[in-house]
This record gives sequence, C-alpha cells and structure tokens, in this order.
Amino acid sequence: MAVRQLIPVTDPVSPTLIEHRTDALRDPETGKMVQYYNHIHYEFAVPVGRVEALTYMDDSKRAIVTVPDGMGIDSTHAKNILAYLELRFERLDVRDESGNELLRWALSNEAGPQ
Repeated sequence: MAVRQLIPVTDPVSPTLIEHRTDALRDPETGKMVQYYNHIHYEFAVPVGRVEALTYMDDSKRAIVTVPDGMGIDSTHAKNILAYLELRFERLDVRDESGNELLRWALSNEAGPQ
C-alpha cells in the first residue's frame, strides 16, 4: 500500500485581514431577530484598492469575491488572490464593485479541496 505524503503548499499571496463576522437584522417593532449572517471576511490589498472575499458559514464551500472596478481577473494580483482562494473553496463567484459578474468557478478536480 502506498503511503500518502502531505506536501506543503506555498500561498502566492496572503490576506491582509481575516475576520469572523456576524450581522443581524431585527424587526424594529418587536426587536426579534429576523435574519442572521455568520461569515468569514477576507481582505487583500492591491494597488487599485482592495479585494474582498466572503464565505457564509452555512455555505462554507463557496466564496463571493469582489474586485475593484477596472481591475478584472487577468492581472497578476487577481490571479494570485484567486489561486489562494481556489485552495480553500470549491466555488468562487467573482464580481466587480458595480456588481458585474466576472467569473464563476467551480472545482472539478476530485483531488482538490474537499
């Protein structure tokens, strides 16, 4: 039987911030919580601003990524950030700050992150 060996992966970039956040919406009349969001927020500094990624804890295999308008996904910075995120998530939805969808990526390699 072959022995599996762990191979360390060197990230091409590191986030400047990772925070565990929660947000809640309450009914103004009753004070009862009507919506609750539990998520991890990533930020990456880039020359034209910042790239943000958000993953909700109830859908933690997916990240929603927002890049600055005009940055696109073909720059070296974007490619490095997406490579970092591809190691951690099975699905990436990438959009610019104006909300335009730039990329939908889903892991198809069974040997990748699970």
